[in-house]
Amino acid sequence: MVPSLHSPTVPKEIPVRPSLRPATALFALAAPFAAQTVWVVDDVAGPGVDFTRPQDAIDAASDGDVVLVRSGTYASSSPFEPESLTIDGKGLVLVEDDGHEAVLELPVAIRNLAAGQSVTLRGFELFETNLLAEDNQGTVWLEDLKVLAPLSTLPFFPWVRFSNCDSVAINHCEMYGVLGYGTVGGDAVRAENSSLHVYDSVMKGGDSVFFGAIQGGEGLQLDAGGFLFASGTLIQGGDGPVDGTALHLFAGSPTAILLDSPTVSGDAPVEIDSGTLTTLGEDSNSFEVVGNPAREGEALTFLCHGDPGDVALISYALSPGTLHVPLLNGSLLVDVPTAITFDAGVVPASGTLTIPYTVGQLPPGIGGATVYVQCDFLSGVPTLVLGGGTAVTFLDGVY
Repeated sequence: MVPSLHSPTVPKEIPVRPSLRPATALFALAAPFAAQTVWVVDDVAGPGVDFTRPQDAIDAASDGDVVLVRSGTYASSSPFEPESLTIDGKGLVLVEDDGHEAVLELPVAIRNLAAGQSVTLRGFELFETNLLAEDNQGTVWLEDLKVLAPLSTLPFFPWVRFSNCDSVAINHCEMYGVLGYGTVGGDAVRAENSSLHVYDSVMKGGDSVFFGAIQGGEGLQLDAGGFLFASGTLIQGGDGPVDGTALHLFAGSPTAILLDSPTVSGDAPVEIDSGTLTTLGEDSNSFEVVGNPAREGEALTFLCHGDPGDVALISYALSPGTLHVPLLNGSLLVDVPTAITFDAGVVPASGTLTIPYTVGQLPPGIGGATVYVQCDFLSGVPTLVLGGGTAVTFLDGVY
């Protein structure tokens, strides 16, 4: 399920262009953009708003479209008719608008993506509602999500669950299990026969609290085989009279590789029933973007956080991917056959290389498009360490 590269140099599939400036490199992507429609969702109807419910926009969208969600709380219209937010067999980018706060109080399900399709979910708070991804051959990309579970008097299923997913990329997310009120805490994340590539995130089991408290929930459980690579990520069991296990390798011989990703529990940081766990000795690096999504003429800022003196290499592609590369101490999150890499510069003494970028004009007929970007850090040893990725959405100025 998890391909990898073992070549002694940077993979030849990704040509490094040392003389290409960042602004030039990213703007060069405009040429191959496919026409994409942008659907605008706001909880208040008005000019420029297509729908007031995200599900209506998802149903109307075609494969590859962008659903742009503005501030609001999106929940079922009636407590007697529970609704959900479901993306089924359709590749989409569902993104919170920059400067807005969109809260989803609807269960989210992503399923049946074919190979070559991808769903990107970026920027939302999922408040007291769960996330399920199942039966996906294509990539599920989760970024800047906060998934908050409720308080319950009943033992609960894992709040975030991946089942039979070949390619899951998780960047800058927080995922928490159900708080057990007088019962066990819920598990935060369970992955069954799935491949997870996690950067700069938190997975914490639910606490077990109040009278009758028993045991905290697990942070992350790998079941029925599967693969985990985690970098700069906190995996923590829930608190309780007995703390929950942070990382549990359950059945089917799963593989877990941790880089600078502590497993925290007062009782059982790691439990291995089956499979293998490898802990790498390198420090993690991180990568993020400010001002995303951005319209024509607006500014984006890329931030490469590494050790002073590291060379930052930025890779980008129009499609995401998840390819674990032991040589690079991480997983490539961009589509390898189409990706281009350029030398972005040297990390200064502050530890952060700042790269400003102003969005140019998109070609006619393109409402919006998303580019997947990742930073690789080369030290003087030399050692390569992959930082996380970000999905950057460019928008026509009319939105």
